[in-house]
Amino acid sequence: MKKKYFYKKNKYLWLLTDIFVWIVCIAIADFLGYLIGKVHMAEVLFVSVKWLAFIFKVHGITAKIAVLFFFLLMVGVVLVISALFTFPILGIYYGVSRAIRKNQKARLRYDVIKDIDYFRDEFKELSPADISLLADLKIERGKDITATLLSLEQKKWIKIENNQIVPLEGCGEPLLFSEQELLNMIRTNKMNSNALGRWENASVQAAVRQGLLASNKDKGRLLLKMGMFILMFFVCISIFSGAAEDTDRLGSKIDELLDTPEMDKYEEIDTELLSEQEQMALLQEQLELPEVQQSIVIIMLMFMELICGIMIFILPILTIAYLLSYVLSKPRYKRTKKGKILTEELAGMRNFIHDFSNLKEADKEQLVLWDNFLVYAVVLEENENIVKEIGRIRKVDLSKFSRLG
Repeated sequence: MKKKYFYKKNKYLWLLTDIFVWIVCIAIADFLGYLIGKVHMAEVLFVSVKWLAFIFKVHGITAKIAVLFFFLLMVGVVLVISALFTFPILGIYYGVSRAIRKNQKARLRYDVIKDIDYFRDEFKELSPADISLLADLKIERGKDITATLLSLEQKKWIKIENNQIVPLEGCGEPLLFSEQELLNMIRTNKMNSNALGRWENASVQAAVRQGLLASNKDKGRLLLKMGMFILMFFVCISIFSGAAEDTDRLGSKIDELLDTPEMDKYEEIDTELLSEQEQMALLQEQLELPEVQQSIVIIMLMFMELICGIMIFILPILTIAYLLSYVLSKPRYKRTKKGKILTEELAGMRNFIHDFSNLKEADKEQLVLWDNFLVYAVVLEENENIVKEIGRIRKVDLSKFSRLG
């Protein structure tokens, strides 16, 4: 069955977080490396970048590839050293982040049943809390409270004026469960954190009673993930154990390849006395030697062995962090068949609002139409500009209510 995402969330935030974590790990590794060896990794990268700048001055595709490989190798060495010095941090971070991302995607992924692109019928049987739960399987207190308050106002149970919520006497349109619960809190002046927490739980249970959600107990997949990680762990140990035995042999092979009269003559050359053009010519000459090319291949193999070794350190921590985070962040509920159909229709509503609500200044008279879809615009996290525009016309700061929770 075809699947789609309701919307992509926190994609770039996660990328920035990954980059930030690596920068922190490189800084820590650089500091520790300086204490141990009195060498900054920044210097290694600086030399590598300088060499990369010479790539376009080197003639011959073989030489260019070799120099580019050297640069990538230096970058890889920096990352590997950073991982080696900070493997507890990286293991915990990547275990936690991957589990949370996995569950975030699961929350936002829905089955395509009707293949709907646009949908504009109102959902009379769904409260804003129900819509939010179907969209990503959780209540998001700020926006969902705002959307519910707007729904109560549309149904003439409250009035929002002068940035205040005023309950109205009499009877408005029929209310759904979560709307009635919030209205009761407004009337009794009990909109505090504890009461809103109970309102969230009650809204979830109401969605279950309506047949929109069902309990999500899938131990089989969790056991499968555990088995895969355990298998990966033992594979890494097996590979590294065998490779570790070859490390000395490979090192001796490199020494043997480079310990030739032809290579000895290069050691006698003082490269600091050469111009850049002469250095590049010398570099090209060395890179074309079969012994050097074979040594580069062996270094690549040794580098892969080192990565396997680090994986052995990181994998157990990553596995534990992943499994714990996966269990803790896993959605407690999943959509029923009825819920899946409604979720696809809601996704169509979101597309409709997204594509057709970007009005020009000359189309502000259309605000009367969009007022009817304002609740959906808020709860589906779309069309913030139109929300602000209607709030301005009503002289109400709608963002105030998103902070009630």
